[in-house]
Amino acid sequence: MRACAGSVKLLLANGRVDPNIAEQNGNTALMGAADKGHASVVTLLLADDRVDPNITNQDGYTALMWAAKERHASVVMVLLADDRVEPNMANQNGCTALVRAAKEGHAPVVTLLLADDRVDPNMANQNGNTALMGAALQGHASVVALLLADDRVDPNMADQNGVTALILAAHGGHAPVVTLLLADDRVDPNM
Repeated sequence: MRACAGSVKLLLANGRVDPNIAEQNGNTALMGAADKGHASVVTLLLADDRVDPNITNQDGYTALMWAAKERHASVVMVLLADDRVEPNMANQNGCTALVRAAKEGHAPVVTLLLADDRVDPNMANQNGNTALMGAALQGHASVVALLLADDRVDPNMADQNGVTALILAAHGGHAPVVTLLLADDRVDPNM
């Protein structure tokens, strides 16, 4: 990775190089480094004021979304440390980095995202599913516990069909998640 970082330094030092140039699919160098977990390259790129960390590819993914999707907690940490990064951007399906990480069960990434005050844990995708709903649907009890520990999370939010995290967990047969949700006094089991 040192050779790659060295090349990135050389390229960034050349004023003719546009660090935001994208491949046909819209992926930039920052997205590629985030996707592959190269925190040192992400750090180098973010140090250049010309780099826009909120550019999206054809599917609406940002570098933060790639890092969250691929479980690269170190890259998520680097990206969140940059004030230019907008952590609530959503892809074409309305999924944010938090929604994606929660649905995939990436507890370390969810922890980092929830620690950032800019992150809205109640943002929902196009179907109305929040991070809590995604984690409940997939039976990720550790992620559900993390989300319920955050006072900003509304555990009673419902999707477009009126389905809540509790209903999703029960329907999926995820007893540990149902237990966690019922143990939270904020959860209304009659919704």
